[in-house]
Amino acid sequence: MALPLALLMLYNYQLFGNPLTSGYGGLDPSSELGVPWQEGLIGLTIGTGKGLLLYSPVVLLGLAGVALRWRQQWREALLAVLMLAVHLAFYSRLNYWHGDGSWGPRYMVFVVPFVLLPAAGLLAVLAAHRHRLAIGLTGAVVVVSFCIQLLPVLVNYNTYIALSDQYARLFFPSASPILHHTRIAGERIQEWLLHYIPPRDTVVLREGFSYSEGDRAANDMLPRWTYGAAQMQVYPTNPEAPVSGRLVVGDHRPWPLERAQFQLLLNGQPLEGVERTDLTGQNIMWELRFQLSPEQARSGALLTLQSDTWNPTRDTQDNPRNEDLGLLVETIEIEQNGAALAVREALPIPSTRPGRRDLWLWYYDSPYHHLVDTWWWYVMVSGLPVGMVVLLLLLIGGPGLAMMIIGLRGVTHAERTTAATPAAPERVAALRLEQEQSGNVS
Repeated sequence: MALPLALLMLYNYQLFGNPLTSGYGGLDPSSELGVPWQEGLIGLTIGTGKGLLLYSPVVLLGLAGVALRWRQQWREALLAVLMLAVHLAFYSRLNYWHGDGSWGPRYMVFVVPFVLLPAAGLLAVLAAHRHRLAIGLTGAVVVVSFCIQLLPVLVNYNTYIALSDQYARLFFPSASPILHHTRIAGERIQEWLLHYIPPRDTVVLREGFSYSEGDRAANDMLPRWTYGAAQMQVYPTNPEAPVSGRLVVGDHRPWPLERAQFQLLLNGQPLEGVERTDLTGQNIMWELRFQLSPEQARSGALLTLQSDTWNPTRDTQDNPRNEDLGLLVETIEIEQNGAALAVREALPIPSTRPGRRDLWLWYYDSPYHHLVDTWWWYVMVSGLPVGMVVLLLLLIGGPGLAMMIIGLRGVTHAERTTAATPAAPERVAALRLEQEQSGNVS
């Protein structure tokens, strides 16, 4: 360990002028070790925001191994217990014991492999006694641990951190990231199912809409601007009944720009019988009323609000919104048999633009969500050429997949070797019988 430690100290000296000073600065015990140890200890062990036992339940197998096989593996058990105790004793007093900006207890990650070592004793006991209930519980702990670690892979761990209160997240079960990442993952799955399996009694915004300018906390779908052609698809509850609709749209382009020219299309053709009412008398706010026959609405009618566009940046010189906008949709009311159809959104994720900072690909709470926050997904939807996508998948995922295959083959080889080798009691009995037959009992 001396060589890498000496290199690290040299690195610190070159950058900070002191071999014992790092980029995080020094540790001042008078100011940074001021948390009551009870708070940090509870938070690091059983707290719903960062507790080791909740975020890595698999360490319970190691603790069980300590209790079951202390005499046979006391060295490994002592190493595990001391590693756990030393880290808890230090970080429980640290002001930032939670190490936020992470999934689970950031500063306890180093401990997990050591605490898992004594689990070998537990597995040995299970293999010897074949207790089905104990084996089932052990398997359940492994599966639960895997699922908990899968959550920040499906939904980036920073997504919920950026939206929640830290104290509540750390100590209140109802605000636990485990619960909310499960909820967010379910919502994103529902969003993507809406693209392909939309439910009945809904109006789905398909394409040509900008983000909602309503209350995000209340999940308001409107108001929102359209682009040149805003598409919405109607999925009625009853395919044998007509559908009635009402749209309220605003033309808020500044003077002296000409007023918008717009129309409502059904499946790409102008919809007949649309009643247009100027609500202000100044060609600013319009109400559109229309009817769809059962034949028109039965197969998922595609309504398109088509208009010419204007660009706030280009046409006003003082507006940073550089988009080609059409109309501001204030209201979408579509009914069947007096019951309103729910308005849902299944808009495509915009492609990234060169130099754009707030990319839709990132994991913060943007208006459009990717299905999962995994590297392979982002590579596939990045818009790169197919050859480059395949090359990246192979370069990044290939070594990992190869290591998994090697590991699984190693496990199966070990199982075959163990099955072919006589059990320890049988070997001892055979040796004793051989000694007795030779008269060398001692």
